[in-house]
Amino acid sequence: MQIDNKLIDGLTQIGLQRYQSQVYIASFVLGEATAYLIAKESGVPRAKVYSVLDSLVELGFIMKVPAEKGMLFKALPPEDTIDNAIDSIVSTITSVKKGISKLQDKSAQKSSVSPVMIFNNLSSVITIIKENEFPEAWIDDNLEISKDLRDVLSTKKCKVHSIASDEPLALILGKTEALFIKGTNGSQTMIRFSNRLLQELLELTKKLPALEERAKSDTGVRIIRETSIIDLEDRIKIVIPGFDWKTEKVLFWGNVEKVSGAFNCNIPCDCFITDSRILFGSDDGKVWARAVKFVQNVSYKKGSVKLIFSRVDGTEELAIASSFYANIIANLIAYVFKNSK
Repeated sequence: MQIDNKLIDGLTQIGLQRYQSQVYIASFVLGEATAYLIAKESGVPRAKVYSVLDSLVELGFIMKVPAEKGMLFKALPPEDTIDNAIDSIVSTITSVKKGISKLQDKSAQKSSVSPVMIFNNLSSVITIIKENEFPEAWIDDNLEISKDLRDVLSTKKCKVHSIASDEPLALILGKTEALFIKGTNGSQTMIRFSNRLLQELLELTKKLPALEERAKSDTGVRIIRETSIIDLEDRIKIVIPGFDWKTEKVLFWGNVEKVSGAFNCNIPCDCFITDSRILFGSDDGKVWARAVKFVQNVSYKKGSVKLIFSRVDGTEELAIASSFYANIIANLIAYVFKNSK
């Protein structure tokens, strides 16, 4: 069976992955059919067709039909699947947009700046500079993004000084905050910090002689943590091949320590939360996803999140262990679920 690529592309635009799209189209044409026949007609490898069918059952695109010699599968009509998926996407995007606008309004009302923020996306650096005033900067031309920095700062009437350093770096000073950028092994690290920290460091230098007497082994400045800039789009495409983040917005990305239950991964793995799904991907190639609209319950206790999803034949549980992100994941899942109704 030759499946029209336009149909596949259209289904991926509303959130299905390519294999899911092929299986749904083939099932729709075949009517009630076995997994073997669906795999043959759709072109999806037989070893993968069962997991794809299960995922479509959970998403509400396909139903299971008990038969004398096993289980058959039947695609549900577009008015029960595609129309609902489109309505859900539109509703979610609208709700998220309103929520972000409210956060933006609240942020504009705040006069204080978070003491330290580490960014993992190079485009964030340029965006921050474009949206704020930075009257003075010091840039090493050996820094990989020095030209980009100079170009955008030239439009801000910023006084730029040239410097030379062992490791290429830049310091961009604003009215309330400063940006420190360092190049290391072909990558960039950017730290955004409040000017009050800079003032505290200057005050600290006045006290250094006394401090050195009390703790000669302390050098005065220590780097607690550095995070190289990693492009989110590249990472999610590596972990989840075929993911289209233009149509499915990523709201969270973090590394969780362990996942058990419906999906088992005993090693740290990536956790992504989008405007409609929660996804996990591990370095050994395992990928798992569920639609947030099927969440029945979210519970949280320190370092752990427990999710209960509805299934056609009952429920399933998922436990997520994360020392850093458990509370964030629980709150975000609850928020996305609330706005997906």
